[in-house]
Amino acid sequence: MHYIAVNYPQFWDKVEKNEEASLSKKSVKIDVTPLSDKTPAVSIKTPAVFIKMKEGTSMAECAWNGYVYNVYSTGEFVKFKIEREGEIPNPTSFNGWEWGWYTKDTDNSSVLFPPFFEVLRNTEKWEELEDYTYMLFRVMGVHTIYKWDKKNQSGRAYGFFKFKNLAVIYDCTLNSDFEKAKGEQIQNYCNKLKGGSVELDSRTIEKFHTHQKQVWIITRGQDRLIGRTNDIAVKEITIDRLIKIYESRLLSAISEEELENQFRNISSKSQ
Repeated sequence: MHYIAVNYPQFWDKVEKNEEASLSKKSVKIDVTPLSDKTPAVSIKTPAVFIKMKEGTSMAECAWNGYVYNVYSTGEFVKFKIEREGEIPNPTSFNGWEWGWYTKDTDNSSVLFPPFFEVLRNTEKWEELEDYTYMLFRVMGVHTIYKWDKKNQSGRAYGFFKFKNLAVIYDCTLNSDFEKAKGEQIQNYCNKLKGGSVELDSRTIEKFHTHQKQVWIITRGQDRLIGRTNDIAVKEITIDRLIKIYESRLLSAISEEELENQFRNISSKSQ
């Protein structure tokens, strides 16, 4: 269980650590019956999300992860202390919540997901999309992976990885109409793969002449086969699909061979 606490300006972002705060019982959607005036404060820290709404709207302006503790009842109020931790990027997923304090059952699988997964699903910054996609591959167990320096990235893919007998050049984009914008680049990626090697830096060349070769454009759109150049499949792969593969590997303990097959067969057919 965790709490979702929604309020308007001049509240969550103003409450200091260890400072006592209070809310009217009318706004608290949790069961306050056990919290009689004579009940000692509940000191256990309960995970919480604190949401600050834009005044007069149901639009979330800011949100933070944190904890609620030292909860007790007094008269018409529930009093408590809060501890804010990191600010949640792109809080618009909380739009529509009404003012109040709610309980929410925690999905047990959510503890398996690193916090940056939510950044991947919501960020509007291409740098974050690229950096956290690289980290997603790493936590899935892809260790032969390389990302090119952003300063020297013009016209190049974001990264390259090998996994078993699969070699992939991948790029990341927030642009839903990327085929027009990246058409020439995608052709260059195919040509590079066809050559059977890539220069990772001035001293390192990775070879993959006998590997199956694919180009992945990683988006938040849909999984699909864009086309083929010679024997090289060009695919659109979504962040959600990669996260599902991560979850599958974690919960089902699939082998590297099975993981390779999942990678190889994503979006193998045209939509």
